[in-house]
Parts: sequence; C-alpha cells; structure tokens
Amino acid sequence: MNKWRWFLPPVTKVRNYFGEKIAFYVHYLNFLTLLLIIPAIVGIPVFVLQVIYDEDSDDVPDYSNAFFAAFIVSWAVVFYELWKREETKYTVIWGQSDFEEDQVERVEFSGIIRRSPIDDNRDTYFSSYKKILRILVSITITLLMIAIVIAIIIGLFNLKSYLFREWEGEWYQAYVATIVSTINAIQIFIFNFIFNLLASILTRFENHKTRTTFERSLITKTFVFQFVNSFNSLFYIAFIKREEEGCLDDNGAGNLVLSKDNTCFRELYVQLRSIFIIAIIKNVNEIALPLVLKYMSGRKKTKFYKKLEKSDKDEHKLLARIETSMDRGVFAFQDIDGTYWDYLELMIQAGYFLLFGLAFPLCFLLALINNVIEHQVDKTKLVYFKRRPDPTGANSIGVWKMILYFLSTMGVFTHAAIL
Repeated sequence: MNKWRWFLPPVTKVRNYFGEKIAFYVHYLNFLTLLLIIPAIVGIPVFVLQVIYDEDSDDVPDYSNAFFAAFIVSWAVVFYELWKREETKYTVIWGQSDFEEDQVERVEFSGIIRRSPIDDNRDTYFSSYKKILRILVSITITLLMIAIVIAIIIGLFNLKSYLFREWEGEWYQAYVATIVSTINAIQIFIFNFIFNLLASILTRFENHKTRTTFERSLITKTFVFQFVNSFNSLFYIAFIKREEEGCLDDNGAGNLVLSKDNTCFRELYVQLRSIFIIAIIKNVNEIALPLVLKYMSGRKKTKFYKKLEKSDKDEHKLLARIETSMDRGVFAFQDIDGTYWDYLELMIQAGYFLLFGLAFPLCFLLALINNVIEHQVDKTKLVYFKRRPDPTGANSIGVWKMILYFLSTMGVFTHAAIL
C-alpha cells in the first residue's frame, strides 16, 4: 500500500489514532478502490462496443458481454477471497483475535441482576424467551415495511401503464416517465429515512447485550430494507418489464413506444448511469454542505477564538482549542457510529455493479472515481468536521462481509439472467 499512499490513507496511522474499527473501514475502502482499477479499465472497451454495435443485430456485443459478465463474477470472487486474507492478517497484527470475548455489556442493556450460575459473579440476565419474542416483533414490522414498499412500487408501475394507455405518444415521452420516476425517487428517500429511524428503535427494543450483536441486528434489518427499496426498479426493468408492459423502442417515426420485441438493456443502462452520477454529486455535497454550515455558524465565534489564541496565557489557548473542537459534530450516537452509514453506502454501490454491472460497464470507473472522492470526504469529515471519536476495537468489518458474499453470489445469477 506504500506506493498508493499519495491518495490512500495510511491504515496503521489511522488505527493508532482512531482505533481498529475505523481502521478496518479505511482499509476496506483502500482495498476496494485499488481492485476497482482492473474492472474499470476492462469495462471501457466493452462499453464502447455496446455503444457502437446494436445488441439485437450484431454478434460482437454478445461475445463481449459474455466475456465481461464472466469477468465480473470472477473478479467478485477473487476480491472477496483476497479481502478475507487481508482482514485476517490485520486482525492478528492488531491483536484483535479475541475482541468479541473481551466485550463488555452495553449501557442500555437491561435485565435482572443476579449471580451467574457459571462463575458466581454478578451479571445482568435477560430471558431468552423474551428476547426471541422481541426479535419476532422486530422481524414482523420489518417485513410489513418491505411489503408496503413493494405495494407502492407495484402501484407506481400500474400508474405508469395506465397513463401510457390513456395518453400515448409525445405526452408519455415527455411527462409520464418523468412523473413516475420522480415519485419513485421521493418514495425511496422518504422510506429510507423512516426505516433508518425505525430500525434503530427496533434494534434497541431487542435489548442486545453487546455492541457487536446490536450492530449485526441493525445492519441486517437496514440492508434488507435498503436492498428492496433501492434495487426493486432495477430488477423490474431487467427481468419483468419486458413481459409485463414491454420496453421502450423506436417505432420508426421518431417516437418511443413500448414493445415486447425489444430488450430493456438500454433502460437498465440509463438507470444505472443516473444512479452513479448522482452518487458522485452526493459525495461532493457531503463536503460542500458542512463547509457552508461551518462558515455560517462560526462567523460570530471566530473573532473570539482568534483573540484567545493570540493571548499570552496558555489556558486561553487551550480553551480556544477545546471550544473549537466542541463546535464540531459527533461521529457516533450511542451504538451507531459514522462507519455504519459509510459501509451501507459502499455495499449499496457494490450491489449496483456486482448485480447489474454488465448493463453499464462504465459503472466500475464511476465507482472508482466515487471512492477516490469518498476518501477525501471521510478524511475531511473525521479530521475537520467531527470530534475525535473514542477509539473502538474490531476484529473484522463484521456482518458487512456476509453481505458482500451475498452480493457476489447473487451476481452470478443476475448476470446469467441478463445474458
């Protein structure tokens, strides 16, 4: 990694200052960024061939697409296995092999104080039956939310089909698709926001004993919901839309019409292209917005702090540093820290290119660019906009590794089905 230190953060220094948990996230982002260079380069000529040739009439895209699909699947497997080796290596180097055994109870964990029947020490006991009941309640509410999202998506597709039947031709081209897509985007944003709050409440309701089990439950619920909410439209376009309503095709008169004789490959490409471009813009906004807020909130305090810093008294200088640090945001809220949101963003991104990368080969290049920007965003956020978090131990990236395995495995089936 020394050769790439000019744009990748040094993991050992991050670990020494921020702890193992943040260091594992930084190392995973470093590792992913480096290995994305290979598919980013390979994807460029494949994308050019897709643009030049018509996939319905030429054999060239068929051969290049089959090659690239096999390449994506193979790359995903190699990446996963190499990451497991890296993770194990740093777990040993950082002395975190017994991390889970050394964890203490969460402050929020509640139960009956009793003598342990194992070692006669005082501990907190929570009935396993109550815990199972609470988990079942949590699963039921999560499934209900997912069912609501699916019902809304089905309703949106029915609405689009109805409007298409009622207003054909230019009206559909100009307005119907835009209206339904806008409603869908608003729905994704609203339900993601609602469920993020709800997932935190449900996970605390489950009353987990350690922070690790709390995070596993929270991450699993959130990712399942985000997966359904974020990928439903892509699955519909790739595998269902052609049979249900047909794909957009040029009818020869300059108008787009729905036809079941055409594939939805181009529609899938347009959808993925928009997603990755918006992701890059979002990352840039993560830096711009805090800068604006910091400037607006700190204008009145700046003169006071500068006056303290120029003081001859050491206690005044120390007070200025303390007050400046306290004005920054908090990186962690109880059991949820900033790496939770960063990992979630990376896994959703991985889902896009591991499941549907064939439809838009340039997505690997855009993901690479996005991750380079992500490095700068995270560095700036941790150093300048957030208070230094308490160093936290970890022996892996946790349940995120299982999610990565799930996405890699599922990518085999989605790419085979797309072909």
